[in-house]
Amino acid sequence: TDLIARVEIGSKPDDGQIAYPQSASFMKFLIDNYTKELFLEAYGKLKNGHQERNILYIQEIFGCSLNELENEWHDFLTKSKQI
Repeated sequence: TDLIARVEIGSKPDDGQIAYPQSASFMKFLIDNYTKELFLEAYGKLKNGHQERNILYIQEIFGCSLNELENEWHDFLTKSKQI
């Protein structure tokens, strides 16, 4: 939810160590669990600086809220550590 509020990634000192890996991990989670097609649909609709509209698009495309997706991603990461 923090990343969707940003209009760019790369301008903060921690981006290379935190924001880029988080973004990549979340994108992989979406592709692996919700299909590449849904990810690409979201990628085509989401626009920088339109946080509220983007949150609605995410709900529409993936069928659950951004918070639900984030919780699923966290669960996935937790389970991945146990392997």
